[in-house]
Order: sequence, then C-alpha cells, then structure tokens
Amino acid sequence: LNVMILGKNGSLTDTILTATINPKLKTVSLINFPRDLLVNGRKLNEIYSKFGIEKLAENIYEISGMIPERYLVMDFEGFKEIINAIGGIEMHVEQDIVDKHYPGPNYSYITFSVNKGLQHFDGETALRYTRSRKSSSDFDRAKRQQQVFEAVMDKIKSTDVFTQDLNKSYQLYTSLTANLDSNVDALQALAFFNEYKTYTLEKNNVISTGNFLDSTQNEAGQYVLLPKNGNFDQIKEYVRKVIEQ
Repeated sequence: LNVMILGKNGSLTDTILTATINPKLKTVSLINFPRDLLVNGRKLNEIYSKFGIEKLAENIYEISGMIPERYLVMDFEGFKEIINAIGGIEMHVEQDIVDKHYPGPNYSYITFSVNKGLQHFDGETALRYTRSRKSSSDFDRAKRQQQVFEAVMDKIKSTDVFTQDLNKSYQLYTSLTANLDSNVDALQALAFFNEYKTYTLEKNNVISTGNFLDSTQNEAGQYVLLPKNGNFDQIKEYVRKVIEQ
C-alpha cells in the first residue's frame, strides 16, 4: 500500500513524501521526492499546482515505479493544529539550527533557531523545523520532515489517543476534516493505524543530488533537478530496494 503525503503552502507543495506499507516485512518505508525534480518538462510542485493530485501521482509512478493508491494533502494550519491536538511532539535535534531568513509575515524574514538535543515542539515550532532550509538544504529538510512524521506516530501510539482520550480524538478529527484533502476517510485511517502501528518505520530515504540527481537551470533560469543518467531507472531500483529491504 503506497500513500502519498503532501504538505502545501497555497497551491504549491513544499513536501512530497511517500509511505509504503509492506505487510510481509511489517515495515513502513518513507521516501521524499524533491519538489524541483523535473518530469516531462515540469517541476513536481508545478504539476500538482496546475494539474492536481492524480496527475502528480502519475508522475510519481513514472519516477519511482510505485503507484500511490492513497493520498493525504495538508496545509500548514492543519499541520500545526494536529500536532497541538496531540500535545506536541518530542524531537531529537541532531544539530543546532539558526535560520535568519525564515519566512515571516508580509514577505518579511524572521530568525528561527533551535538547539541540538531533545526538544519538545508545539505545532508552530514543528512547522518551522520542517520548513527551515536557509541554514541547510532542501534534502536536509526532507530528512527532518521524516523525523517529524515518526515523532507524530510515536506520540499517537504512546498516548493511545484514538482509544483513550476522547477529547484529543475529537480535536484530531476536527483538525483533519477541516484541513485535509484525502481519499482516506476517518474510519479507514483508524483501521490503517490500528493494523500497522507496530510496523517498523524505515526513514532517511531521500532522492537527492547526493545519490541520483543533478542540479541545473531550465530555460527560464529556474533551479531544477534532473536524473544523473538521463532517466529514472536508478531511482526505480532504489525505491524497489527500500520497499523490499
């Protein structure tokens, strides 16, 4: 079962993450695809913006060889509300972050900083942690996004929020329905969670310039990413190995 998870800002998607559930190995494998990857002359985030989720799923299939049967699309407010609804998350920050150019109100910049070590994040801090990139790179940001995904799952499992705390369950449900576009309804989501919550999470899988991509510019001078060997064969093989371990 392949689930595509998108985090969006307006009509553009900042995050393109897939979670593949393998019942045979009892694993959930996370893979990030960069928004600037060029497919058929368009960046992935542009494909989503102009043509929608189904067309993006077709292009993820062309890149990776896997078909995303399910999808979840969440905006920034929904992301923050869900994390706040579960009481925040515990994060192990691997290195100090000081980003003096984090996007602020009215096209301004603010400084976002967090110290290395164990930290408790509310929704706003978690969002900044996943969006910050000026002090690192898009690919480091992708790894942090997978970290946050794991922390959210750990928090839900540890508090048993779906079965023990009705108030938190209600908050989570209302946040999801108000800020989530998905072809997974609430009952399906609960069934998936209960069935797969003990599976091992395999993370830190990021398609990047460190493995299969080269960075360049298109005719309009935009930063884009292309596969190093001119096609997606290496990426497909990598994805297959990640999923099948």
